[in-house]
Amino acid sequence: MNRKGLNMGGQFADWEVGADYECIKILGQGSYGAVCSATHKPTGKKVAIKRMDGVFEDEIDCKRILREVNLLRKL
Repeated sequence: MNRKGLNMGGQFADWEVGADYECIKILGQGSYGAVCSATHKPTGKKVAIKRMDGVFEDEIDCKRILREVNLLRKL
């Protein structure tokens, strides 16, 4: 584990989640990215983190992703 909270030995080496989170396993992958289960280290709370690639490459995709982020924030 490095200072960014990344699991350097495996599939999360390029996930920048911050020092307070530890990625556990991939839950699923889709057209915009992947979702992993993670733990918030200070509280022990389980969370899901979605990593999205190339979100600003296409204006239509960018709008769809922004809509999804807004919906997820309301949950």
